[in-house]
Order: sequence, then C-alpha cells, then structure tokens
Amino acid sequence: MALLKNKPIAVLADDDGGPVIITYSDLQKRFRFAVYNPLNAFTELPKILRELSEGQATILAEQKRAADSELRLPPSDGCKQNGPWLLDCVKPVVNLGLDFGGPAGIACSDGSPRINETKEEFRSYIDKVSGQSQLVGESWAAIMTPCTAWHARPAYRYDGNFTNDPAHPILYIADTVDPATPLPNAFKMAERSKRASILHQKSEGHCSHAAPSMCTGRAIRRYFQEGGVASESEDMHVQSCRPDRKPFDGYTGEHEPALPKGETDEALWRALVGINRGWHDW
Repeated sequence: MALLKNKPIAVLADDDGGPVIITYSDLQKRFRFAVYNPLNAFTELPKILRELSEGQATILAEQKRAADSELRLPPSDGCKQNGPWLLDCVKPVVNLGLDFGGPAGIACSDGSPRINETKEEFRSYIDKVSGQSQLVGESWAAIMTPCTAWHARPAYRYDGNFTNDPAHPILYIADTVDPATPLPNAFKMAERSKRASILHQKSEGHCSHAAPSMCTGRAIRRYFQEGGVASESEDMHVQSCRPDRKPFDGYTGEHEPALPKGETDEALWRALVGINRGWHDW
C-alpha cells in the first residue's frame, strides 16, 4: 500500500478495454466499498492486496473499467499498432464527473456552503476525517470536493429544530458497525423523536441491506404495511435482529443463496438478496 502511494501501477490496454492507471486513491475506494458492503467485497480484498504486493493490479483495473464506460472501450487500431504509450491510445475526456450532479445537488445544497473555502480549510477537513479512519478517510473526504465549486443554494433550507413529535412513530434501523451512519447516531436521532423505536441489526456494513436478514425484512415490512413499531410507549424501545449471511461464509454474487434454515418466505428472501446485490460498486 505504501509503495502504491508513490508509484501508481499502469495496466496496459488489451482486448477488454483501454489502459488504466491504478492509484492509491483507487485502493482506498475499494476499502471504502468493502466496509460498506463486506458481504460482497471482503473475500476480494486479499486477492487485490496480493496482486499489489506483486506489482500487479489486474482486479482493480477490471473494476475501474467496469465503472467507467470510456475505459471499457477497446483500443483503436492505431493504439494496437503503435504501442500503448502514444497519443493513439489516448481517448478524449467525455465524462467530466457530471454523473455526480444528483448526489452533489443533495449533499452540497443541504450542507453548509463550501464555495469560498480555502485549500487550508479543506485540508483541515481532510485531516479530521482521516483521523477517524486511516484507510478510507481521504476517500470519504473526496466526496465533498464538488461542493467547493457548487454555487447553487436551495431556496428553503431547513436548519432545525429537529426535535419532534411525528404523527407516526419513526423506526430507526442501524448496524452494529456502519462506516457512514453509526449505531450511536440512531440513538441520538431517536432521542429527538417521541415514541421512536430502534432496530439494531447485529452486522457490519452500511444500512441493513448490507447483510440480508429475514428478521429485519419482516420488521420493515410490518412497519410500512401495518404501521407496526416496537413500542407505542413514550420511552424509546430497542429490538435487535441478526443477519442470515456473514462475510466469508460462501455468499457470492454468482450463485443464488439458499433460503435460510427454518424460513419459508421465499419472496422476501429473494427481495433482500436482490437489494444487497444491487449495491453500487466502485
């Protein structure tokens, strides 16, 4: 990892796609994805790290190409004939990152304006986030980079009060270890909402669908179809569920996982697996 920080790896163009430069930032993104969706990504990390230790980056290159349609284009005839390091192999930049417009419109507009933020101030933000996680902190901070050039501001931005008594009790769901929305935050939010309930899923990853759980699936279905929550009392109520699949237990995206032992609701299980596999990669 330290070597990749100073010496990116060049992967030549082949019949499957154009040339790719693998950087330390690319590896950080994979770590971030892995902790978001460990069920699908944890088994892949050792293979990636072994390749990098040998100076190779085939897996990372394949994943980077899969996420960028421009990189998936095969090399031109001139590139094949004249070699990988000439202008014949350079494609014009078409994707300027505008596909991030939707998320930026939410994150940058809802958040405090960063348009006048200095490099030193943004560096301070990066250091703060990196202090929370050496592996994914910088990658996480990069998400806010577009906000430094985001001029649009919403006409109506709500700054609080976020303490409320909603017409219907809120059900907060949180995993034991979540890199983006940690369990303690669920308790903080629930304390501000009268008659709120918390469903603690005892798993890792971002959001409950990172680890399919029939117990959680039934609770969510009950909440939306019947309005059911754990408790109608004034006090916060906490219930817990366990996942039906865990990292390194053989779960893959290549085969349909069997219905958990003792369960009969095939449709619910397929829905949970489908949501888990629909996670955005890269």
